[in-house]
Amino acid sequence: MIVLNSCSSEKKENANSEKQTMDDMPGMNHHSMEEHTAISENKTAEKKQGITINPINKSETVAISVNGFIAYNQNNLSNISARVSGRIEKLYVKSKYQQVNKGQVLFEIYSPELLNEQEQLIYYLNNDASNTSLINASKAKLQLLGLSQLVLDKIISSKKALRTIPVESTTDGFIIDNTEGRAMQSSVVNNSSSSMGSMTSQGAAISNSNAGLTVQQGSYVSKGQTILKVANSTNVWAELKVPVAYQTQFKTNQSVQLKTNQQTIDGKIILIEPTYEDNSPFVSVRVLCNNNNQELKINQWINSTLNIGEVKGLWLPKTAVINLGLQQIVYKQGKEGIKTVKVKTGILTSDLIQVLSGVSETDNIIKDAGYLNDSESFVR
Repeated sequence: MIVLNSCSSEKKENANSEKQTMDDMPGMNHHSMEEHTAISENKTAEKKQGITINPINKSETVAISVNGFIAYNQNNLSNISARVSGRIEKLYVKSKYQQVNKGQVLFEIYSPELLNEQEQLIYYLNNDASNTSLINASKAKLQLLGLSQLVLDKIISSKKALRTIPVESTTDGFIIDNTEGRAMQSSVVNNSSSSMGSMTSQGAAISNSNAGLTVQQGSYVSKGQTILKVANSTNVWAELKVPVAYQTQFKTNQSVQLKTNQQTIDGKIILIEPTYEDNSPFVSVRVLCNNNNQELKINQWINSTLNIGEVKGLWLPKTAVINLGLQQIVYKQGKEGIKTVKVKTGILTSDLIQVLSGVSETDNIIKDAGYLNDSESFVR
């Protein structure tokens, strides 16, 4: 009995001492615990509010990174063709990409047909000068066969036939071979990903196009054969590969701006062509660029930023959207908890993504959707 009473008294004293110690500690009374709980709830609410975001309806300046190359403007190519059959007696053009001016003699051609027509005109002038109809018809035929007015006047004044007839350039520009054109430019696009090592530091392609001209002095040509081409490069084409998601943002005659590390290029879209290559769809956008300063080189590979302009829509951070391949989803927080919602997305900026459907401005979307997935989870 003595031992039991002693133990009971000891327990009561320990309990009283512990209670007194807790009460004596500052801030640990009943009122302080309620305040502590309220503070914790506020912090939880703040943390909960920070992980969600509402889609923002606004206009966003969009600029995308694109790859492409500089090509000849096919509308500015002048074909220098043989209007008669004959032989190239003298060739004044020595290599490709030689600059020529309008009216400059490119080569001289010998043709029996041209020689006969000259002799016939001289015969009319010497023996039937009053027959203007025949003389004018002979002059017109010689001009159709490629004689310039200057050469024709020389024949009439001297009344001597020229053995060879000079052929002049019809425009200012650079000489390219008769085999060059879209086929060569297409090969640059197709091989761009695998032949970047064959690009110079300026981006110009090194290929067999730097070899000599196909036509040589002494070559025989046939009537209608294209001998040379003169490319005027005062304006050129920028052939760009654009992701399909941006297709609706372009239209013909739209003014755009290309920015590279070296310069800013103003241009106008003249062609939009959906293309499918290497099992991947994309949009080929052709931009007509002014090149009066000749800074853009033909076949130059360009990595640039294409400024589209202001695009209005619903925007979310890119981290809020998870791409599952065939579809995109976001995590939406509601009264019943968090659930997945399928969305249709549009274009991208540096840190935002356009949402076309699936959510509204009042929805609470998880800002960082990746944190809700672990390495073994998947979404059905």
